Amino acid sequence: MRVAVVFAASAAASSKVTSSFLQTLDRDMNQSGLSPMKRIIKLLEDMQDQLQKDAAEDKAMYEKLNCWCNSNNGQKQDAVEAGEKHMEDLKSDIESGTASVKELKSKLQSAQEELEANEAALEKATSMRTKEKAEFQTYEKEAIMNVEALKAALMVLEKSNTGPEKTRTEEKKDAFKFNNQGHAGHGANFLAVPPVTPGLSAEELHALQRVVAQSEDAETTAKVTAFFQQQPEYNNQSGEIFGIMNTLLEQMTGDLQTAQEKESEAASNFHDLRASKEAEIQAGEDTISETTDELAATNKKLVDDKEDLEATTSDVDADKDFLASLEKTCASVDKEYAERSKLRSDELSAVSDTIDILTSEDAQTLTSLTQKSASKSAKSFVQTGSESRARSSAADLLQKAARRAHSAPLSALAVSAKRDAFTKVKAAMEEMLAKMKQEQIDEVHQKDFCQEEFQKNDMETQDKDNEKTDLETKIDDLTSSITQLEEEIKTLQEEIHEALVQLKKAGEDRMEQNGDYKKTLSEADGTVVILKKAEDRLKQFYGLLQQPVSSVDGTYNDSRANPDAKAPGEFKKYSKNENSGGALGLISKFIKETQEMKQEAIKDEQDAQAEYE
Repeated sequence: MRVAVVFAASAAASSKVTSSFLQTLDRDMNQSGLSPMKRIIKLLEDMQDQLQKDAAEDKAMYEKLNCWCNSNNGQKQDAVEAGEKHMEDLKSDIESGTASVKELKSKLQSAQEELEANEAALEKATSMRTKEKAEFQTYEKEAIMNVEALKAALMVLEKSNTGPEKTRTEEKKDAFKFNNQGHAGHGANFLAVPPVTPGLSAEELHALQRVVAQSEDAETTAKVTAFFQQQPEYNNQSGEIFGIMNTLLEQMTGDLQTAQEKESEAASNFHDLRASKEAEIQAGEDTISETTDELAATNKKLVDDKEDLEATTSDVDADKDFLASLEKTCASVDKEYAERSKLRSDELSAVSDTIDILTSEDAQTLTSLTQKSASKSAKSFVQTGSESRARSSAADLLQKAARRAHSAPLSALAVSAKRDAFTKVKAAMEEMLAKMKQEQIDEVHQKDFCQEEFQKNDMETQDKDNEKTDLETKIDDLTSSITQLEEEIKTLQEEIHEALVQLKKAGEDRMEQNGDYKKTLSEADGTVVILKKAEDRLKQFYGLLQQPVSSVDGTYNDSRANPDAKAPGEFKKYSKNENSGGALGLISKFIKETQEMKQEAIKDEQDAQAEYE
């Protein structure tokens, strides 16, 4: 029974060793209550959901970007067209403004020159009018005096013809007095002698002298002069002189009147001229002021137009740059979205195909059978290990018995038990039992012989006492050994019987194990084929994935425009699903563990077969 106990104890220890690969295989099964295959499928289904979500996000972003592209393209095209038209208008306005400035400057210069000319003309006309007026006033004054003198002279002449005459001495005195007052040298100086007509003042006489001197008729002048000089031959000609002086008076009065009329006309003309010139000057000043204001306004507008043109040109250039970038960006949006959609579709196909592969009926059947076979093989391997442990324990018992009995055959049998199969051990044990039985018989005979010898020697001398004692001791030891050997033989016989039963069962188990082993290998190979097919399908996509580079980075935004001109966003960086590595890793790990299980199963099968043999 001790061998059976050893078998049970060693089976528990051996199960930890032989099922180590199952612990690795079932480690993922213990997590979340899912088998590795189900975990892979669950992970792939999560990937499928995430990929569909990512595809929906890509579509939403594409629609936003497409709307943004269309909106901004239309707005910017309109802005560029409006800007270019405005630029043309500004250029035309600048050209017109430049011409206007030139024209206004010329007009201003002409107006200033005309103003200066009018002011100079007015000044000259005023100066001439002032001079003419002064000359007229001088002339008028003299003319009036002359007329008055003539009138006075005529009155004197008229009186002289009817009234008393002065004496010649008085007339000479008056003439002398007149000449001494500084009036000599004017005209013909015909008053060197006293006038014939007393009663004229010195001024009247002087005026009369000027009138006579101014006469263009020499004969008249001579007659008047002679008359006033009291030449005898002219004394009786007072009537004629009176007529001459009347004529002179009429002439001078007419001349004065003509001069006054001319003066009045000249004054009126000057008044009109001055009014006209002042009006022209005022108009010139107004023109200069208006032209100056217009020139300033035109210059300001010209500067404003140039600044506006520069700003508009800058805006149009910026809009064109934005449009160029927008066109490039938006063109790449379609391309990128198409590329991303294809990649996403390919990725979804890869994941879906892999799920189909792993959820196929064959895959599920193989996976289930492989797991069952692995579990069943583990039990078989435990039994095989138990047999090995039992054999080792039996060898240990034999070794202990050999040491106690100091038996070389038992020691040799113990070594054989460790190294050889139970068939050889059984034969050796039976041979050893036969020898032990023979030894027991021999020892019994030896005991009987010793007793007989003891009885023979009982009467021998004292020197035989020690030998007797030794023999007695030996007899006791042999008796004890025989008893112990009998017990051990009985125990060994029982253990050998039990071992034979176990060996028979082990043979049956071996056959069953070998069948399970072959089935396990077949199922493991099938599982690996399916897993590799799934792995290859994923690698067809993820192994060759070329990530598209997003061209919508949002960095080129028109800060001059409204916030709507800013890109609404960009595609997320395209990368393989974050769980793809996990799925591939799990598949690869499951393949590796299945292959390791297969190799361990092969090794255990070889070991089990070797131990069984």
